[in-house]
Amino acid sequence: MKKLLILVLFSNYSFSYIGCANDVCTEFYITKNKHGVVLKSTGEQFKFKSYAMPPVKLKNAKRIKKEILYIGRKCDSYSKIYGKGNWYQKNAGFFINFANKSFFFPKQEIDIKAIRPCRENDSIQQKKSKQSHPSLKGLVQGMNYSKARRVLLKNGWQASYRRWQDIPEFGREHKYYFDKGWREVESCSGTGMGYCMFKFHDHYGNKLDVVTEGDNPIVSHWSLKFK
Repeated sequence: MKKLLILVLFSNYSFSYIGCANDVCTEFYITKNKHGVVLKSTGEQFKFKSYAMPPVKLKNAKRIKKEILYIGRKCDSYSKIYGKGNWYQKNAGFFINFANKSFFFPKQEIDIKAIRPCRENDSIQQKKSKQSHPSLKGLVQGMNYSKARRVLLKNGWQASYRRWQDIPEFGREHKYYFDKGWREVESCSGTGMGYCMFKFHDHYGNKLDVVTEGDNPIVSHWSLKFK
């Protein structure tokens, strides 16, 4: 019944998709060719609230820059802006990854006949640079977390989204997750220095944990875990 409900809720998007990147969602229209599909965005902004609800169009919101994403039958993807990447399908939706940006299409299934199953751990077909993870340049102890977050996303780190069902009903996790849209918040302590942990990752599988302190969170320290 739950699966049927989700399908009904998203039935309005049978001829288009809603894709999100860095908390900004927009509509994509699809065209097919022998190599796969092409997704062209409209620039209209949408808000993704939860898996139980379809994305909602934001009225009077400023249009964002239009983009074109090419999705191949060999689990490959391409963008003139982001270069080569890959894509894969999961129960939560489908994902398109590039070196410095990722797109998430919640509770939607890409209409393409892939030559083989596309999995999350498929490597992006590109030359690896000497740097095996996105830059940490600009990340400084004591800086406001909202600024640190912008720096990391700009550098190519991806926020590791937590399920909204796992967020406590009360507390700073709830405030950060729903009010600020920091969906990478993992946990917050209720006493002491008021530490909170935020999680990021890159397309290589490396993980970055950022720990903050205080009610107006500032960066305390961070740790990088290689795959």
